[in-house]
Amino acid sequence: MSIEPTSPAAEPQVKRSAVELIKENSQQLRGTIALELVQDTDHFNEQDKQLIKFHGFYQQDDRDARKDRHREGAGKAYNFMVRCKIPGGRVSADQYLVVDDLASKYGSGTLRITTRQGFQLHGFSRRTSRRPLPASTAAC
Repeated sequence: MSIEPTSPAAEPQVKRSAVELIKENSQQLRGTIALELVQDTDHFNEQDKQLIKFHGFYQQDDRDARKDRHREGAGKAYNFMVRCKIPGGRVSADQYLVVDDLASKYGSGTLRITTRQGFQLHGFSRRTSRRPLPASTAAC
């Protein structure tokens, strides 16, 4: 009685999501972000929109302006939200003042502290994202 060797079962292919495919082909999450920043547009293309999330900022459309712009037949008004972590959930008064200053100078002045130990700075524009932010962003 001989036993036939069995071949190992082929592992099923895992279907990757669209975002996983973008990440795999992005040159270590760089994509074409640098090229997008020099273009005169108010938003990123769909692939770079996914990649910028891994760098801490998020493309959004201005919900406050959405109804008026739709009524006027205009497109979306894009802006960006930047996330900063608060290590250990503690922030000094000096750190808070720096982040508050960044929100006022470069964003809409809206600063939110989240339940996940982070700051959200809202209302950044593409013009802001093209300018280098000051060294004080190390507070983020």
